[in-house]
Amino acid sequence: MMRLRNADTNVQVVVTDSKAVRLIAEGTYEAVPDVEQPPVDTTPREQTENVDGKPGPTSIAAALKDAVGPMWDHAG
Repeated sequence: MMRLRNADTNVQVVVTDSKAVRLIAEGTYEAVPDVEQPPVDTTPREQTENVDGKPGPTSIAAALKDAVGPMWDHAG
């Protein structure tokens, strides 16, 4: 997993390595410094049974919309 920062909005997202390579190549995202990257964890996380709160976004577009607002994809 890799943490990226949107070049225009500075919103950070965490995506898989393969998706990160593609987004960096497109120029829409840039990698954040190594100290801000998520830890490399090889052990699977345990599923929690009772989680209170709103589930997170399932896509980069949803994360941007939640962080910036409904006009996140309009220039200017």
